Formats: sequence, structure tokens, C-alpha cells
Amino acid sequence: MKKNIWTRLLHAALALAVIHQLVISNFMQAPLDGKPENFAFELHETGGLISLGLVTLFWLWALLRKADTPLARLVPWFHRDRRIAVFHDARDALRAALRLDLGAIPADSALSSAVHGLGLMAVLGAAATGAGWLVFEESNKDVAEAFAETHEAVTTLVWAYLIGHASMAVLHELGGHAVLRRMFPFGRH
Repeated sequence: MKKNIWTRLLHAALALAVIHQLVISNFMQAPLDGKPENFAFELHETGGLISLGLVTLFWLWALLRKADTPLARLVPWFHRDRRIAVFHDARDALRAALRLDLGAIPADSALSSAVHGLGLMAVLGAAATGAGWLVFEESNKDVAEAFAETHEAVTTLVWAYLIGHASMAVLHELGGHAVLRRMFPFGRH
């Protein structure tokens, strides 16, 4: 399936924003006991708000676009036939993986779309809880702390998703599906 240029751009911008956020978080110093935050913390706050905007745009784009993956495939959990398709794809993918047959797992399967949707939800959750933490850090410490704890937990899911997503893209590429070349067509196929 050929991807729309806007889908590619949003995907690339969101991927860069998420990677930035995850990497910069390792260098942050939060303001504690009268000590000011460091520059990495400020970059993370600003990057988080940008990430929230980008992931919101991505969800809106998924809702409005006519091509690419429909929103119903990103969130199949509320429709019986879509759930069944995801579970059948998961079964088939497991069988193919056990045979080490990378080419047998379709890159645009119901499972793949559902996993993309879960990743987008995790990124939205991380960005929204980070924004909530920022909003309430001065006015309500208890609410801010709840947002902070949730943010840290969801960020762990984003790390797992990023590693898994990138790994699967490489496996699909090795399996002959050319997903990276279709998503980022910088040269000839």
C-alpha cells in the first residue's frame, strides 16, 4: 500500500519527537529542593508539548484521511470481525515466526494496524500525562504526582513499542516487504 505524503511526514515527525523525548529524558534534572531544572528538562517539557500536538494531529489525520490505514483498523477492539482478524493474524504470525518465515507475515495485516494503534495510544497517553503533570505541578501537587507516576509507567510502554516497532520494520524489510522503502522512499525501489 502506497502511503500518503502527509502520513509519511507525520510518521517521521512523530518518530523523531518520540525518540527525542525518550533519549533526552535520560539527561534531565527535575527541579527539586530549590534546585532549578536543567536544560534537558526544559527541552523535554517543550518536546512533550510538541509531541502531544503531533500525536493529536496523527489521530485527526487517521480519522479524516481517505487513503492509508483507516481508523477502524487502528482501533479494532470494538468490532467483532476486526478483533477476530487481529487474533487470526497473531496466530498466523506466530506460526510463521516459529518457522522463521519472515516473508509470510504481511506488513499491512490487521495485527500490524492494531499494534500501530496501540503505539499511538501509548504515545498519546505519555504526552497527555506529561502535559497534565506540567499543568498541575504548581497548583495541585497530589494531582501532579498522579500524572507523573502514570507518565513514567506509560513511557515504559512507549520504549517497548518503539523497540518492537523498529525491530518489526527491519524484520519485514528483511522478509521482502519493503516497508521502510515504501514509508521513506528516498531512492529507487
